[in-house]
Amino acid sequence: MDDTLKVPSELPADLPANAPQSLARTPSTDVSKPRQPDGLDTTIQIKALVRDALAEDINLARLREINVLVTSLLSAQLSTPPPAQGVSSESANAMRQLLRQIALDSYREEYKEVSDVWKALEAKAQGTVTIAGIFVAAAFTFAKDLAASRLDFYGNLCLGAAIILLIPTIICSVLVLWKRTVKSIPSGEAIESWADAIAEATDDDLPDRIRRLLDQQSAVWKETVASAKDAIDKKAQLLHTAQVLLVFAIGAAAIVTLRLLKV
Repeated sequence: MDDTLKVPSELPADLPANAPQSLARTPSTDVSKPRQPDGLDTTIQIKALVRDALAEDINLARLREINVLVTSLLSAQLSTPPPAQGVSSESANAMRQLLRQIALDSYREEYKEVSDVWKALEAKAQGTVTIAGIFVAAAFTFAKDLAASRLDFYGNLCLGAAIILLIPTIICSVLVLWKRTVKSIPSGEAIESWADAIAEATDDDLPDRIRRLLDQQSAVWKETVASAKDAIDKKAQLLHTAQVLLVFAIGAAAIVTLRLLKV
């Protein structure tokens, strides 16, 4: 006899006359529906049916029940989605700490950029002061030696305008270089004191203390960056004013030069 397990539709309807009596026995239960013992899942049912089938003569009804139960078990396993994997509390705390560290690092990088802008503005202000000082010296030389003999009314007017424009140019440039008070970054002493306080915490309180340390540092860096930006805005406005005045002063000095050359 072929021992291959078959579905109910593939089993013969009528058995041959010389079939073993164990195969010809009529099952006492309905073969279209497998027995469902109370309190047992499908896997346990299959084990029980296989044990019964192997313990006695081969029973087609039992084989049909086993076939149906195996098919239903495989279908249930394929249709059931895998359970979603949650995030543990330790992983969640590590992710939160990483996000706070990223925010703190971004404030530090922003402060570096603000410091570079601060230095660039002061360097431009120094150059503006130097140029304005050169033109002031030249303007006073023209006013002393050449105005009475070679400059006409419009020449003297442009010379006076150049001097008037150069003086506020120098003043605005010096104000750009003026010392300003801004919030300071966290000092090494403050960070060391915070670290010492965290070192005394218990293992259960340590993650929360580290989170508060990062939040505290971020708050200090945020205030420092905001204070530096306000000072930079004022410096930029003063420098812009000084550069505009310098441009007009250079234009007036050019007119004076043209008048001297009688162009």
